[in-house]
Amino acid sequence: MPETTTPRRPQSGERDESARSCTGPLTFGQLHDLPVSIDIPTAGRMLRIGRTRAYAMARAGTFPARVIPVGAGYVVPTAEVLRLLGIDTPRPAPHPPATPLTLRIVESCNESS
Repeated sequence: MPETTTPRRPQSGERDESARSCTGPLTFGQLHDLPVSIDIPTAGRMLRIGRTRAYAMARAGTFPARVIPVGAGYVVPTAEVLRLLGIDTPRPAPHPPATPLTLRIVESCNESS
């Protein structure tokens, strides 16, 4: 039977890095891994706005980025927050050009309908 261990609590003066990973500033790598839309706490974290204040700003309509109400919550377009921070949003990769095989498949589908 595997032995289970409880996580060690930080001693006084030590930092709890696991908690910091969810509350500290985001790295550039984390910024570019974000989905298309994010929740209010994440958008607030990106702008260094606390969770409570971010929700209050969203309710009051003063959040610095567009807030979209969804059900009982909100989402914020990630690209807008990145632009506020002066970070270019990545452009989607272009579609590969059509090959002769792709064109033949499309033509055969059009002929059969």
